[in-house]
Amino acid sequence: MKFKIYYLLLLPILWVSCSRMPRRHEKFNKTEWTQKDDSAFPPPYRDLMLNDLLKNYQLIGLHFSEIVELLGNPDSKEDSVATYCIAIEYGGDTDPVYEKSLNLISDKDSIIRSVNTKIWNKGD
Repeated sequence: MKFKIYYLLLLPILWVSCSRMPRRHEKFNKTEWTQKDDSAFPPPYRDLMLNDLLKNYQLIGLHFSEIVELLGNPDSKEDSVATYCIAIEYGGDTDPVYEKSLNLISDKDSIIRSVNTKIWNKGD
């Protein structure tokens, strides 16, 4: 009996932890990367294509204009940081509870010098 209860308690934990993991990986495709169905959410395939983009495309050393040609316009740009929203999840209201973004940091000549992903969870 205790054995079954433990499994019943573990099922929701496994479901939540797996729900944020990409189910599969996709090759990078600019059309799908930039295709937004809803302005409140990033294109749905970005999270699935991120690994391929980072693994198979040399972003560091590109000029910002080449990044825009490859990825489209960033979702935001402040000073030297261009940000592409990869995934976002909302709770029961309008405030996000999870965000994943790709940040491209350029130097004064607009050459990309650093690339990183940032994950934010509400409550962390």
